[in-house]
Amino acid sequence: MEHFTRRTWLEIDLDAVRHNVAQIRSRIGGRKLMAIVKADAYGHGAAVLGPFLRRCGADCFGVSNIDEAQELRAGGVEEPILILGYTPEEDYGRLVECGAAQTLYDERAARSLSAAATAAGAKIPVHIKLDTGMNRLGFATQTEDGRRAAVDVIERIVGLPGLVPEGIFTHFSVSDERGNPFTGRQYDNFTATLAALEQRGITFPLRHCDNSAAIYNLGENITNLVRPGIILYGLAPEPGDDVFAAEAQLMPAARFKSVVSHVKTVPAGDFVSYGNSVTLTRPTRVATIPVGYADGYDRLLSNRGEVLVNGCRCRILGRVCMDQMMVDATDAGEVAVGQSVTLFGTEQGTSLSVDELAQMVGTISYELLCTVGRRVPRVYFQGGKAVKVVKYI
Repeated sequence: MEHFTRRTWLEIDLDAVRHNVAQIRSRIGGRKLMAIVKADAYGHGAAVLGPFLRRCGADCFGVSNIDEAQELRAGGVEEPILILGYTPEEDYGRLVECGAAQTLYDERAARSLSAAATAAGAKIPVHIKLDTGMNRLGFATQTEDGRRAAVDVIERIVGLPGLVPEGIFTHFSVSDERGNPFTGRQYDNFTATLAALEQRGITFPLRHCDNSAAIYNLGENITNLVRPGIILYGLAPEPGDDVFAAEAQLMPAARFKSVVSHVKTVPAGDFVSYGNSVTLTRPTRVATIPVGYADGYDRLLSNRGEVLVNGCRCRILGRVCMDQMMVDATDAGEVAVGQSVTLFGTEQGTSLSVDELAQMVGTISYELLCTVGRRVPRVYFQGGKAVKVVKYI
């Protein structure tokens, strides 16, 4: 295994990922599983997680863009890949080379893609995106008039040469809010549109609408493929949902780590970090940690976040800097330069979750995971041992 610099790193437990896939499989029955690995597998490293999820039994993969699709292909993923978002026309040639499926939600783009496929003598699989109420991407289906117009356009698209109509899908906006009736309305819009298409003899091999939350909250439906994202990595779509936690039985896969780079005792009355935003009220053992907002540790955690030192929660003192931050390690026992600390995860039986940190700054775990920076190596563990290191720089 390649050496990695013990400055700041992200540990990923592959056994936890495998466990989470098994839990999802037990929930979805015979439906296909599309592993969502966009945004570098939510910060966990798509180059490693893609092939690993393939070995865990993922049937296909979902990404945001053509670059992410090509990264998976370069890593040896041969299964179908769906680009969930926008691909510029100038990249249609790359799309042909990659063999990925493209989401379509615009007739002009569909005709352009058809022309590119025909010119290349290729067949490009496509998935039709329906907007059932989120108003982000898709053919609008929220009204009867909208559905009729959408069906007309889709009928024209599926007849275009060079395109293979492989799937049709929508995306829920509040499926993480258990019992919210809006999800039911979105699902009804989805099924009504599929029924209208079927009346014209148009069906699709793949039908999907279940994201991570809907897999557990929507119940039985007509889909034959699901799209888990955050739950692959062991986190709940909605933190604090005890019912979801009991049903899903997930294991968080990531642990954010750093080390102590300096320790000193600072007298009461002194300031710490930029802006003099904190005044010490007692003689304080201040530990400096070489991690900052350039590594993805949110600056909004200044003076409010905590880290684990010897399993003890230690509060951040002052502002998080670009490359460093300071914590109050007075009550953490013996603290020495070079010893590891946990930024989120579990240490010596104490847990500090990424969800807890996200709530402190008014965001979600997705964002904190996705912003872990490029200079943070990803270190992969199996059976409790480090088996692979990925360095971005």
